[in-house]
Amino acid sequence: MEDYGIPNEQVRASSEWNSNHAAIQGRLHYKPPSGKQGAWSAKENDKNQWLQIDLGSVFTRVTGVATQGRYNYNQWVTTYKLQYSKDGSTFTSYKDPEQAADKVFDGNTDPNTVVGHVLNESITARYIRFRPVTWSRHISMRVELYGCSDFPCQSPDVGLPNISPNASSDVSIHRLRQFTIESEIKLHCELSDKTSFLWRVYKLGEEDTPLLSRNSFSELQITPRLLPVGEFLVKLNVSMIGPAIFGVSQGYFEVVSSPLVASITGGSKVARGLERTLIFDASLSYDPDEENLQFSGLNFTWLCRGESPLDLNNSDEAGCYYRAGDKEYVGHELRVNNSLMTENTSYFITVQVTRDERKAEYTQEVFIVPGDPPEVQIRCVENCDAKLNPSGRVALQGMCTGASCHGNLIFKWTVLKDLNNSSNSSQWTEVLEIQELISTRVSSKSLVTKPGVLTPDTRYKFILTAQRPGGYRGYSEYHVTSNSPPVGGVCNVSQISGVALITEFTFTCDNWQDPDLQLQYEFIYLRSNDLLNVAYKGVKTSLTTKLPAGESENNFTIDFRVRVVDILGAYTEMRTPVQVSEPSIDPKDLVDVVTNLTSGDESELNSLIKSGDVSRATQLAAAVLSAVDFVTQSESAESQAQELTEKKIMIKSNIIQQLSTVPVDTVVRVQQVSNVIASASSVIAEITNEAQKDATDALEKMAVVLKTASEAGQSYDTLFDGVKSLVTGLGSMLRLTSHGASLENAVSHEESQMKANFITAYKGRLSKNLKGNLKSRTSLSNKLGRRTKRDGADVQLQARVQVETLLHSLEEVGSTILSRTLVGEEPKELPAQAMSLLVSRQEPNSLAGTVLSNKGNSFQLPSASKLFDNSGHFVDSQ
Repeated sequence: MEDYGIPNEQVRASSEWNSNHAAIQGRLHYKPPSGKQGAWSAKENDKNQWLQIDLGSVFTRVTGVATQGRYNYNQWVTTYKLQYSKDGSTFTSYKDPEQAADKVFDGNTDPNTVVGHVLNESITARYIRFRPVTWSRHISMRVELYGCSDFPCQSPDVGLPNISPNASSDVSIHRLRQFTIESEIKLHCELSDKTSFLWRVYKLGEEDTPLLSRNSFSELQITPRLLPVGEFLVKLNVSMIGPAIFGVSQGYFEVVSSPLVASITGGSKVARGLERTLIFDASLSYDPDEENLQFSGLNFTWLCRGESPLDLNNSDEAGCYYRAGDKEYVGHELRVNNSLMTENTSYFITVQVTRDERKAEYTQEVFIVPGDPPEVQIRCVENCDAKLNPSGRVALQGMCTGASCHGNLIFKWTVLKDLNNSSNSSQWTEVLEIQELISTRVSSKSLVTKPGVLTPDTRYKFILTAQRPGGYRGYSEYHVTSNSPPVGGVCNVSQISGVALITEFTFTCDNWQDPDLQLQYEFIYLRSNDLLNVAYKGVKTSLTTKLPAGESENNFTIDFRVRVVDILGAYTEMRTPVQVSEPSIDPKDLVDVVTNLTSGDESELNSLIKSGDVSRATQLAAAVLSAVDFVTQSESAESQAQELTEKKIMIKSNIIQQLSTVPVDTVVRVQQVSNVIASASSVIAEITNEAQKDATDALEKMAVVLKTASEAGQSYDTLFDGVKSLVTGLGSMLRLTSHGASLENAVSHEESQMKANFITAYKGRLSKNLKGNLKSRTSLSNKLGRRTKRDGADVQLQARVQVETLLHSLEEVGSTILSRTLVGEEPKELPAQAMSLLVSRQEPNSLAGTVLSNKGNSFQLPSASKLFDNSGHFVDSQ
């Protein structure tokens, strides 16, 4: 300023006392020529005045400031604030690091002494404004800026943390498993308001043409069976839209064949009667790398033996009437006439399944019993790996085949565990009070355990018996060993208390070990609604994040946890609770703080989304929304309350509109984004109609994501967590749109116009991308124009269309979870604001006589024969 490196045309002010007190006279050490005065002087003395300097480049870095008063005249500014901007329309107030309130700088105490300040955190911007807060006699000032110009727009730093940087990769995945390639992006250019991510996957040695190319987001999903077996090179190009700069990174991983799955229908042990042909069916064996999961293409070899050790190369034991090499016994089915077998004796049938270099074996023990018992079978439906995941639920489906299964059969489940956990010296004991551990009845044909009730690293027997009163007892057993979760490590947090929006908590885990690599780390927390909030899930061992305030009734404590998970899903959970209090800031200032955090190209929320860091973006949004809700609880004057409400509408709507643009293609993303939508839409009339539309569309797409994940084999427990979050979001939006759809609550045209005018005035704070989105919005129907042109009936019509969309999405979500539900499971209640989704899959007979009630009214269902025909085995309801 002093040396006129900034020309006069780049200096302006909110007002001038007259042309002799112009903005261009606000230069440090300015001494007036004849007829001029020695400073810029404002026309009015109020807090709306400012002196603005255009630095000419958005890459200018400001590191310090200085001020003087009016030359040789008793007028000066005693305190002031700084604001900065890249576009000259959206300004952000300067704050010291880790502080929520605007920084107030000490100014002058006399006309000519220079008072300077070094900024604790430099500003990178084009426009700087000095905003007087207090003054002596009149607002008059001379100023200077210190720093450097033309700060370069550098290429982004790009990393791929969960794959190998070397071609000799030690990262391998089975072809059947879903694999997420993560990226770490750090941007160094604020000139661009949009980022593109281009992923390319090459088979090693064939780098001329990519095998896979995706214009996606900061993660690349390698879905089951997407890639063939082999070694692969991954390249990620992160480009800034506008300036011609980009960053690249590459890494390597290997796809290996999945183990074959061998199985014999029935279970690990079955009871069968004498004098019959026993059929051993291995058609449930499959190659998990094939889409159809059928036995075609597999080779089968059978062996029958007594108690002697298994040896497929030896001749058969007594009672088995073939040799392993006989051609008629190499198919998927083995038939054995057991007329010469002995009652109360066990025989062991082993099938060996081979394909290429892979081999799998399964042995079924057949116990020959007197009479004609029901032929009971057990089939594993969920959590069926060779090593059972003790952190998840186990789902087993029982059935009975043959003539002896008709009539009034009584089923019963028993669970045994091996206290010695050794096949050489087993000590089996019955697990007592089993009904408390399962979500089905002990007398049901299916058994489903609750998550996390089984002991790690333990051998189990699940036994299903079936018996007619006075008849023979048939049974089947399912044997499995549970996996061991990661051990030996610790997880800590940098500080146990802090303030929402201000404090950044750092959670760190070290020294965890497990043979089933690679490990993942889930940083999660629960609040009063018991909804799982995922702060981050991936291979990084630490997380730095802001958190929402805790509930006052819980002393502001958040139940934060870290789950260390192995590749098979077993996890160890470490609790690291933190206390997060509400910020002690004036409500108006707090709203300004969160507005700056979430609105405009320079906002932290926009920067996080641009860099692809959705996890931190959603956590920032959650913290902002909790602060906004805190504003609701504060007492304010009526005029201020109205202004705060209008700003809250825009803050919440802006958050929804920004997050609705984020690609959601995983269950974790569904949880993160739908939880934010639920929080933002929790109060009726506090988001705009455009935001309602965006939220409805986003939630509809998320319902499809969950359905796709379920069909791809996503674990039930992970899927159910996603469903709970999505139903919460759908419920909040359904309550909100239902209110708008009802005739008596239709928004008046005048109220719509008022909100539309406020939106128009507020657009200056939005990012360029969102401005474009606002301009290009189309309604749900061609009959609907923009909101400012609608009357109450039009608003009502759009709300009703949204209600129908949300109800359809709820139905889709219910159907998704029902498709993974076994007959007889306890009904699942998925609570949301002002509603609950209840899903159930039951046998028709169990519904007969059921009493349904609501608010004192009830009715009883008639008999099953009157309700249903005889063609169905179960009835779904939601």
